[in-house]
Amino acid sequence: MLDTSAARSARPLSFEHFTLANSLLNMAADASGIRRTLIKYGGREPRLARLRWAVMYALRSVTGDHRWSYPRIATFFLMDHSTVHHGVRQCERMLKVDEEYSTFVASLVERARRG
Repeated sequence: MLDTSAARSARPLSFEHFTLANSLLNMAADASGIRRTLIKYGGREPRLARLRWAVMYALRSVTGDHRWSYPRIATFFLMDHSTVHHGVRQCERMLKVDEEYSTFVASLVERARRG
């Protein structure tokens, strides 16, 4: 949980953005049976990281005026934007090889795009 300049300089999260991100975290928690705080802040354990990556990827998939930048996602997760970028790339790699993960991520993306 780093307090980085990239995260601090991102635009503040609006209530709408905060609500969407929390909704996606809740979906990930419900699907996995893991507490949302563990997904958000839980460290490097692979099962937690994969869930966090999926939420990051879904937030990046939002289009239009509500698109989430890497620094904005970093602000929500209290981490550096480069860590978020790495997580999104890792998620993209996993989407190609894990069908169950792809289905899960697709449900998060669908929810994110609905707002």
